[in-house]
Amino acid sequence: MKKLCLFLMSLMMFGCTGITQYRHQISENDGTIHLYRVEELNAAGMNAIFYVDDQSILKLGTSHYAEVPISPGKHTISVKADSTTQKMTYELIVEPNQQYYFMVKANPDRLGPQMLIPFIEIVSIPGFLLIKRDKATYLQESTHFQPETIVLTNLDSLAVQ
Repeated sequence: MKKLCLFLMSLMMFGCTGITQYRHQISENDGTIHLYRVEELNAAGMNAIFYVDDQSILKLGTSHYAEVPISPGKHTISVKADSTTQKMTYELIVEPNQQYYFMVKANPDRLGPQMLIPFIEIVSIPGFLLIKRDKATYLQESTHFQPETIVLTNLDSLAVQ
């Protein structure tokens, strides 16, 4: 019984602390997506999982920000709550060396149904929203936020493995 408990605890610990690697070839033409997550009571205990082209690259906690390099071209960026499956998706055409700003905010439409039916996922309602911002708003709203680290994996090194 002790071994089973230890095994389950280790699975939970590794599941919570995994670092996702972002498979991206850095280029001098890359654009940058600036993400920040405001602090709010709704969904404060959930991580916001951020995706680029369906690749999970980052967990964003409250009062944190990240700067994500992204190659020019058409991309899909998404966010979801770590305990749900439904994503909020945004299509973006990235121009060379351009900056894009998004606030990640808990979806207020989930709060009511979750209060009425606790522990049941509301499949059709995303847990988080991606809200496009301008640079001035981003700088004003994220002034005292902490940075999140993104682990980059060079695409060339993946091809060699």
